[in-house]
Amino acid sequence: MTDYRIDESTFELQLDVTSFEITPLGTISGNIWIEIDGQAFPEKDWSDIPVAILAGCTQELLQACHGELRRFSLLFMDGPYELNFSQARQITHWGIDAIQRTRSGQRILFSGLVLRESVLNSFLEASKEILIECNRCGWQNSDIDSLSSTVKSFNLL
Repeated sequence: MTDYRIDESTFELQLDVTSFEITPLGTISGNIWIEIDGQAFPEKDWSDIPVAILAGCTQELLQACHGELRRFSLLFMDGPYELNFSQARQITHWGIDAIQRTRSGQRILFSGLVLRESVLNSFLEASKEILIECNRCGWQNSDIDSLSSTVKSFNLL
């Protein structure tokens, strides 16, 4: 992946719920990735644990929407990648940094600005899509419960 600087960009959290599987321990794996101006991060069809990722990140997103956090992160669990969000000067935007963690620290792969509303909408749509799929499959675990609770809290905003 090449380094590049982006200005106001499109943001989409992508899922492939047809790839979701549950392990004997109840962990749900499947494909999750971010697209920013069509650039996939960490890569298209990234295999990870999407319910756990969104359960943690959407809780921080909710806190950021309430003004309790100025920074939050989406941490990919199956690789050295994270997407950091921070309050931008314009209240309508968040700064983003796509990070690759290395032994010597971290490398910023790209950074820029995204509309808060597009991030919020994308996270909520993806979270709801996950909850529908988990319900359809009859899956239940603490990450699903946490994600469901957070989505309900967003609906109260």
